[in-house]
Amino acid sequence: MLPRQHTHHFDHRLPDGKFAGMITESIDHNQFGKPVSLAAEAGSIILMHVNTPHSSLPNTSDKPRRTIIFEYRASDAFPIYSGIYVHELELHAHHLRGERSRHARFGNLVPMIPDIPGDAQKKSLYKLQEEARSKQEAS
Repeated sequence: MLPRQHTHHFDHRLPDGKFAGMITESIDHNQFGKPVSLAAEAGSIILMHVNTPHSSLPNTSDKPRRTIIFEYRASDAFPIYSGIYVHELELHAHHLRGERSRHARFGNLVPMIPDIPGDAQKKSLYKLQEEARSKQEAS
């Protein structure tokens, strides 16, 4: 993960505007700092801001790797992409405290609405990244 970079807007699009499932711009370690490894044993938790640039390696063992992700956000931090994946996640969202907001907050970031093809919702993030890398190498 790249510490203290949760307020920077990294590009996640391919040249054709499609969502790549990964940061597509060059990440200069001098500009954004040194990546930090967050290796954790089974049963561990990692807490970070949702916009913190991070990655994980695919599971190469013969045992399944389960992950549970809890997201906490302000009621005015609503997802701007309304595709089936986000729609299904929102069905499980619970408002914990305070008043529900009727307006979305954007802050200093200019939100990007990704172009996510229908078949991308059925693919793993690793598959999307593999396809994105192939497209980047071809161009």
